Amino acid sequence: MAGGGMPTYYEGLSKHLVRRDEVDAVIAFVPPSTDALKLPDSPKVEPVVCHSLRGGRPGRVAYEQLGLPALARRHRVDVLLSTVNVKPIAWRGPSVVVLQSMQSFFLPDRVGALRRAYLRAFVPRSLRGADRVIAVSEAARRDACELFDLDPGRVVAVHHGCSPWALEAAERFAREGVPPPPPPMGAGRPYALIVSSLYGLKNHGRLIEAFGDASRKAAFPHDLVVAGREADVRISELADVARKAGVAERVHLLGAYPQEHLAALVANAAAIAYPSLYETFGHPVLEAFALGRPLLTSNLGGASEIAADAAVKVDPYSVGSISSGLIEVLTDEPRRRSLVAAGTARLLDFSWQNCAAGTSRVLREACEAR
Repeated sequence: MAGGGMPTYYEGLSKHLVRRDEVDAVIAFVPPSTDALKLPDSPKVEPVVCHSLRGGRPGRVAYEQLGLPALARRHRVDVLLSTVNVKPIAWRGPSVVVLQSMQSFFLPDRVGALRRAYLRAFVPRSLRGADRVIAVSEAARRDACELFDLDPGRVVAVHHGCSPWALEAAERFAREGVPPPPPPMGAGRPYALIVSSLYGLKNHGRLIEAFGDASRKAAFPHDLVVAGREADVRISELADVARKAGVAERVHLLGAYPQEHLAALVANAAAIAYPSLYETFGHPVLEAFALGRPLLTSNLGGASEIAADAAVKVDPYSVGSISSGLIEVLTDEPRRRSLVAAGTARLLDFSWQNCAAGTSRVLREACEAR
């Protein structure tokens, strides 16, 4: 299964989808290891383990395209919800595809050649062949209709909700008064924080360069903390960027960070930075709002849409723009307070109940379209 926001999506959506009266059953086709999915304990949920998903990518693709349709027919599925961009071409029943990401189309150099070829072959065909398409933001909906020449009447925007771990932590911290400190790091100075796996599209390199520029222009005491596992960017590469920017001692590259301490790490940050080059949604935006942190994010794509006016928005391709945004979000106290208040209000517009209601409505439309 995909990492990042996908486990959050499965947990939040399935929990509330099974509570809806019009949903009789949710048959979940899952890989052998389902721990990360957190499916609800409900008589409506029937996990079906697909052992053929255990192999490498070519075997998984073949099974998803050929084996899964037969399995869905055997379990008398009324409508097939394909949750990550691609549906089985051999499935002939009603279908809905959730378009979770389009980074490989807008930033093709960030994806390996083989995976890029697979996505370019299967994603457009899946979207055009589905009865309905769910995009996770209006920005993604507009981009998809233009990029793939889709009928706008078949594409519906259904937002995600906030990560359950962030909401639960916010409630806990409110009861306890203050969040516990995260494990010690650096010199104990205040810090700006980015939480994201180290993918090039997340823009860590420019953020570090901008932090170096901002620290020379403004006398703030903050460090920059980067939490996330290595992906197509290595920690050593970012350490080299920090060294060249003159801030090696003030940039802390934590690598994969323990989930049990993540909420405290976010809640104790002076600000959250998320200047991603492209997002269809952007869960860190809502996580910052839930935990009461001022946010800097991109002025492009889904992250900009989700943040609305509750963030300092920057041009993610401009080191100067990110630098100015960092100075603002770290040093302008009235602005910081207004961002936190706006983020708290903005969070109310996103819930998994709404996501489940919207998804259920689109599934019903897909059935009625037949």
